[in-house]
Amino acid sequence: MSIAPALAGDTIYQGAAHLVISKSATPLVTSAWTYLFCDGPVTVRLVRPADELSVAGYGPVAEILKDETVEVTFTPSQQKLTSAALDFLWGDILAKMPGASWFGAADHPLWIHTMAGRILEIANCRPVTFVPILFGDPAKRFGGSVTCTGVLKRNTARSAANALFTPWADQAWFTAPDEDDFAGLPCSVSWALLEGLALEGMEAWQLAPQATLTPVTPPNIGTIDFRVSAVSLELSGAPANLSEANLWAAAAAGASRALGTSARPGGDLTIAEDAGGLTAVVKNAVWRDPKTRFDPAAPISDRCVWRSRRKAVTAEDVTSWTPAGTCALT
Repeated sequence: MSIAPALAGDTIYQGAAHLVISKSATPLVTSAWTYLFCDGPVTVRLVRPADELSVAGYGPVAEILKDETVEVTFTPSQQKLTSAALDFLWGDILAKMPGASWFGAADHPLWIHTMAGRILEIANCRPVTFVPILFGDPAKRFGGSVTCTGVLKRNTARSAANALFTPWADQAWFTAPDEDDFAGLPCSVSWALLEGLALEGMEAWQLAPQATLTPVTPPNIGTIDFRVSAVSLELSGAPANLSEANLWAAAAAGASRALGTSARPGGDLTIAEDAGGLTAVVKNAVWRDPKTRFDPAAPISDRCVWRSRRKAVTAEDVTSWTPAGTCALT
């Protein structure tokens, strides 16, 4: 018996996919879809934790589903950042306080669109890791990958149709990036505790939320949200023009400090691109572990990290707290 091959060249399914992060009020108007192009593979998988149950004398007899989510992992392409892309990648995480809901009071649909002409809708999906944004690099905008998690649609039974995702369907590919989408912009950096000094970097500056998210998983429903456990904003880079005097004045706030006082002073740190770019502020930024390193091959400041620290908006109003930072297109 000869075995006929079940595979031909055109039945090997491979190719790229990209993300649709928003659609118009009329979903079939594809010209109003907003794409986030990806660099490299996009991985989509069902995450289905289960308990294996055993019976004495028989061994494993069942595997019981405990939860079901969708995980999407991708690397954004190095395109210019739009308001829509920033809203998707970071959302309002910088304004969140510990205990706040990350998914909030509305669903966040996300679509995976393949260039072969297929589309998958995930009903309620948000990033649970936050990609660093790069400043000062003319060719690169992002410094890593993103993981998103899709959870149950709000107020929907898990067994209902499309409660977690809408199965793959045909959808013709119709868009393409443009070379004008990939221009970089120069930036300036200043810190309130180094007044009058514009910092220049020996490498790209990297800005990223540092957030801890905890899943909310009632046993009768499964994962329906993530809660914010902690959030701050962090800027890192290698300043080229800090002197010994700058370093020690900023680190010690002008003098050695009495025990029992604040260990590290803070002040707003601003990084701003030319018009049309981003302006970000690390609120009440604290210089983490400052050091002076004398090396013929590197600036004496070494690599620096500033991290936001929450404080009351005013001394009189201790119920309102500053965000970890701000980041917006100008």
